[in-house]
Amino acid sequence: MKNKILFLTAAMLKIIGMVTMVIDHVGVMFFEHIGQYYDLYRIIGRIAFVIFAFLITDGMIHSKNKIKYIIQMLVIGFIIQLVEMFILGMDEGEVMSTLGLSALIIYFLQKTSWKSKIFSLIPFGLIVLGDMDLDLTAFEFQYGIYGCFMIVGFYYCYILGYKIVEKYNLNKDIEMNEYLKSVDFIRIRNVISCIFLIVLNLIYAGASYIIHIRSYYEIEIQLYSMLGVLFIIFYNGRRGYNKPWFKWFCYFFYPLQFILVFVAYMLFG
Repeated sequence: MKNKILFLTAAMLKIIGMVTMVIDHVGVMFFEHIGQYYDLYRIIGRIAFVIFAFLITDGMIHSKNKIKYIIQMLVIGFIIQLVEMFILGMDEGEVMSTLGLSALIIYFLQKTSWKSKIFSLIPFGLIVLGDMDLDLTAFEFQYGIYGCFMIVGFYYCYILGYKIVEKYNLNKDIEMNEYLKSVDFIRIRNVISCIFLIVLNLIYAGASYIIHIRSYYEIEIQLYSMLGVLFIIFYNGRRGYNKPWFKWFCYFFYPLQFILVFVAYMLFG
């Protein structure tokens, strides 16, 4: 019964993330400012980043080669940024660099030495500079500081779940490493992550209203990212389908779908 409740694997979440991302980009390219249709596309699209941000946590906890994992995202992001700037003439940034730099922050925070943890300020500083629009860096990062807080926050939701289990001895006679793979722990982690996502968005919306760093429309649309809880809550902590071709397809899907949507817009938009 428990396994039937937690039925979404990481592979399923990736597919949901990719589909909602395409819907968002189609809405931006084809339906911008066309009433409720545009709003609907953008609302659905808010789910994508939440899912990718959540899955970064698993990548940084379970990946055998974390540096390789991070470099793959950063390289893809760097290439996309160059294409956007010098070929497409765009300066809106992209999401892969945000994911990669945030994963690098987690990498340093996982170190036991405080001297090593301090290095996490470097990638965080790059995200801040890219988000402040001060022309101090040529690169921009989609979701910026907000996205960084979401990714790192999801990681600490996992850590908080671990601390709760440890403090109240919820694993009882089960080895901690085994308990962390159990349905009971995954449920604890999911609930904490969902609460965090809601709180983060409410704080983001409130702060944005006060200091006017985003338009009211952007703030209201971004609040719909809380719909991500409908998927996170059913995550079962398993990889699911994980063939090599699917892994690489997920990495290159972002630039591929972006190119296809852009070409479709140029032909039919």
